Amino acid sequence: MKMRTWRFLSFFAAVVALITLASCGGGGGGGGVVTIQGLVKRSDTGGLPDSGTTVTIAGKTVQVTAVRQNADGKDYNFEVVGVPSSTTEGTINPPQGSSDSPVTFPLPPLPDRGTVYIGEVYIGPNTGIARATGRVVSAETGQPVQGAKVTIGAFSTLTGQTGSFTFDRLVAQTDKGTVEATGFEKKVFAIDPPLAPGDNDLGEIRIAPPVSNEPPGGPYNLRGTVTLQGGDSPVGTSVQLLDADTQAQVDSMVITQPSGEFRFWVPLGRYILKVTRSGYITFQQEVTITAQNQPVTVNVNLTR
Repeated sequence: MKMRTWRFLSFFAAVVALITLASCGGGGGGGGVVTIQGLVKRSDTGGLPDSGTTVTIAGKTVQVTAVRQNADGKDYNFEVVGVPSSTTEGTINPPQGSSDSPVTFPLPPLPDRGTVYIGEVYIGPNTGIARATGRVVSAETGQPVQGAKVTIGAFSTLTGQTGSFTFDRLVAQTDKGTVEATGFEKKVFAIDPPLAPGDNDLGEIRIAPPVSNEPPGGPYNLRGTVTLQGGDSPVGTSVQLLDADTQAQVDSMVITQPSGEFRFWVPLGRYILKVTRSGYITFQQEVTITAQNQPVTVNVNLTR
């Protein structure tokens, strides 16, 4: 009888120990810890923050450092180790004497282990947490695209049956995103003006079937190339099409190739082609699309 009792107590103690270990896994239910890397920038200038700026995540505070590159070649200036995987946000803290206020930024869903790169977060005016809605449609037919993956910053979601998407927690001041869908070319789109705290309606985002680079294929009825004075790379330049009458954004993209090529497929009508790049004079030109089978070409050279 004593032997049975001893075995039972030993088994019970082992079970309690296992439960205790499981409950102490870190993050209050996430079960793991990760390393967070990101890049703090000023929202008003796009430059680096004041010396002495810190980042706090899950009670761990680190100094913002000089910009470094991680193993994937991405820029970061802070790294927080040992973050519970259930953590949902962090805080940027200005140095003493600064006129800035602390800023809370959201974190994407975290895995149980590894390093998570969250991209750019901002301190300064109009910063914080933003929401965004929009709709992905085919550039050829105008029909909604269901199941498209929309990514803004470190956050991703899928479009529904109507092509619509919603983000409840994004980093304010983010100025670009991507759309990927089966049977379509990956689209990098501009967000102009950048996301503001609160609600942001991004309107329709048009995506087109894949095209080959040589020779250029369709569908498109407006194309061109962007070059920069001094021979700098045009990658990262924002290209927008605005309705000529209302100035509303009809479509947009961000240059991703060193060739500087851009292409749009839009309904017939009058548009303003707007090309912007930090440090360069903004280019604007009215463009009229009169036929779907006669593409218009506009080549742009940005100067300082």
